[in-house]
Amino acid sequence: FLKKRAYRKCDEAMALVDKVVYLSEHAVNASLLPPTKKTYIFNGVEDIVDVSIKPPSAPLQFVIVASVTYHKGQLNIVEALSLLGPDTLSKLHLTIVGGGNEFGQCKQLVKDKALEHVVTMTGRRNDVADILKGMDVFILPSISEGMPMSILEAMRQGLYILATEVGGIPEMIEEEYGEFITREPKEMAEIIKRIVSENIVTLDKKRKSRARFEKDFTLRKMIERYS
Repeated sequence: FLKKRAYRKCDEAMALVDKVVYLSEHAVNASLLPPTKKTYIFNGVEDIVDVSIKPPSAPLQFVIVASVTYHKGQLNIVEALSLLGPDTLSKLHLTIVGGGNEFGQCKQLVKDKALEHVVTMTGRRNDVADILKGMDVFILPSISEGMPMSILEAMRQGLYILATEVGGIPEMIEEEYGEFITREPKEMAEIIKRIVSENIVTLDKKRKSRARFEKDFTLRKMIERYS
């Protein structure tokens, strides 16, 4: 009864609006509204001054910025790293930024897998933009997402993007500066190993990530489209 009542109220509200703006084409396609009543505008984030896109580091710097929860997949990343050999591990470093209800469990897993020299857990931080300046690859194996602001912030700094193919993420990532991953640790490990061993991340790809941000995901672009 309550579900039917809620849908009826929603229908009444939709009948009164001119247009609903979604954040991705994926969301528009999933909407039951008629085409004349729906559109999408990408989220945007404020740009930062003096952005300097640096060549890939050695070791290659991976980072995830998100609440440490099952939904986001930090434990899966650590499991994936545990499947890599010492030679590959010596060529990368992972920084996990964020707190959350699985922070302690994730920290213990890092210890149990003897990965303290490979993984740094910072907890909650207010200087994420500064942290991203020293990174090369942003990784986000989420179960579901809309248009993650964390990916926009990573692209703003010119990072190569690894993320699951969910929500609006396929509209954010192009093969010129990123690729899709799964949450399965073995498959994730194979992708990470290839990226490290084959030098997939280049200065050119990092610059293309930044260029896509400038083209579609700045705060100014978002404001212009709403206007």
